Amino acid sequence: MIRSRISFIILVSSALCATLGQAQEWQSVAPLPDGFVSNHSFGFALDGMGYIVAGESTDGYSDAFFQYDPATDTWMGLPAFPGAARGYTIGDTWDGRAWMGFGLSNQGYLNDLWAFDPDDMTWTEMAPCPCEPRSHPAFVAEAGRIFVGLGGSPDGDRNDWWEYDMATDSWSEKPDFPDAPRHHPYQFGIDGQVYVGFGHSGPNIYNEWYRYSPDSEEWTQMATLPAEGRVAGTQLAHQGKGYALSGDGEDHSSMETGENWQYDPGTDSWMEWPSHPGMSRWAPASFVLDGDIYLINGMSMDPGAFDFMSTNWKFATVPAAAQDAGLTAFIGEEVVCPGQETPIAVRLTNWGSEVLNVGDAQALTVQMIVDGNVVLSSDWSGSLETYASEVFPLGSYAFNEATDFTITAVWEDENAYNNILEANVEVATPASTFWEVSLITDNWGDETGWEIRNAQGDLIASADPGSYADETLYNFTISLPFTGCYTFALTDTYGDGMFGSSWGGSNGSCTIETLYDGGGSDVIFAYDGSFGFEVLAEKMDVNTVVSVAESAASQTVTAFPNPITERLTLDGLASGDTWELTDVLGRTVGFGTADGARLVLTATDWPSGPLLLRISRGSGSQTLRLIKH
Repeated sequence: MIRSRISFIILVSSALCATLGQAQEWQSVAPLPDGFVSNHSFGFALDGMGYIVAGESTDGYSDAFFQYDPATDTWMGLPAFPGAARGYTIGDTWDGRAWMGFGLSNQGYLNDLWAFDPDDMTWTEMAPCPCEPRSHPAFVAEAGRIFVGLGGSPDGDRNDWWEYDMATDSWSEKPDFPDAPRHHPYQFGIDGQVYVGFGHSGPNIYNEWYRYSPDSEEWTQMATLPAEGRVAGTQLAHQGKGYALSGDGEDHSSMETGENWQYDPGTDSWMEWPSHPGMSRWAPASFVLDGDIYLINGMSMDPGAFDFMSTNWKFATVPAAAQDAGLTAFIGEEVVCPGQETPIAVRLTNWGSEVLNVGDAQALTVQMIVDGNVVLSSDWSGSLETYASEVFPLGSYAFNEATDFTITAVWEDENAYNNILEANVEVATPASTFWEVSLITDNWGDETGWEIRNAQGDLIASADPGSYADETLYNFTISLPFTGCYTFALTDTYGDGMFGSSWGGSNGSCTIETLYDGGGSDVIFAYDGSFGFEVLAEKMDVNTVVSVAESAASQTVTAFPNPITERLTLDGLASGDTWELTDVLGRTVGFGTADGARLVLTATDWPSGPLLLRISRGSGSQTLRLIKH
């Protein structure tokens, strides 16, 4: 079975970012009419209006064309684009016109070029590129020329580079892009220079960045993005700065936040700006109007499954307030072990249009308040440019239970609303030192692994990817050496978890029970294979020592057949033994009491998948792992 590109949720439960700044500064704008959603549309702005054209929608490749009026926050449908309906297209604006071309249509890859004139609202077809047709290349209009290269073609990814002269309607080939061929890079032009980078080829997603100088026809490597590689986002240039917005991360999946990075060509440096709301988007459109960045459509895992996005947003490049320091996130553990010292930090952001300068004579005090009491307090000083952020540590605090708390900035500015941040932590799942694990792999068992680490990050136990066969049941025990705080992490190298049914296969599962002296037990980890992940982690407060010899009760009761279809027979029972059948999430399926050595149970109404059967006799118990077909 071959699996094509798709995105999956990454679940990591170790760090909490209780954000405030996204919702505060990004503002919602109207969705497109008639429910039009898309990826790989071309967005642009001319004469105070925004536009979006083409792209891949729910009905396939599109030639739809829309105009946006920021004064009324409304969209209007325009006559369809006269060229081939397409997705994976690209374009830019120059000298009062929009230029667009390339992409993928129902007839194949394209190498055409079109110009849109807003004065008479007409499209004109220009000379096609004498290059290989391609989808999602780099495309930058700068200084009366258009520069096109890279992209995906019928022969694979490209790294060639072409120049189009608007005055002569002609193309010429230029020196190749100096790095690996790739598709869906990011790009923009600033002050006569062309900037290109990031993108995707095979297993690689890049974060390198390059400048092309048209006059000298030379390439220069610039500052690498100080974050993970990315692909299939959107980009724009405004007021001498460039912006790389959203896109997929290095695993070609939605990033946890819709990252927005500003590039300054004067200093060859990157600065992270506030992320757009929700997870990042694959192939959105964008444009700038009246100093506001607009993010339109795209696709994301944000709805819980990879789907089209109809919510649109705008963000002011120049804030309304001059002085505005705000708390935008609590940075810390979202699950803690009781009594363990937990580092507490906060992200401080300058939301003002002026540089935030705080020195010794002007204190900005950040406090953590629990039950009305200040438990941590620290003074911040420094300098932050507009929208720049800094993670500021306050110290450590030991939580004894699930706790709601407040972090506040004692500071006078033009916006008191963002000086207070509400956050909370939960306590880790209690457990003993003895665990029983039941692992059922999906159709790609070699992608599954797991590890257990202590509070210091030391590896205690693990199974590397490649340890398990496909669609196989594994039962094993784990004995931890000491009490303390541990994290169990189930991993999947492909990033889709054990969600085999999403590819036409069978789902896997993983259930962990912790056992106690005297026969008691609790389910402390339960994954049923119904969603994807790269890392699925659970923190455990191991606070009870258990004797392995007493926990590993002798297997006196047998069950057959296994897997089960219609009936299950139990042998080796004693009169008065009780039984309880649960699914992997701990929900009771059935229970009863044996009146002899053999018991036959009707299984036709039991749910399909892995089940746990617990037999209890006096103070002892035995657990059997079953599969119902």
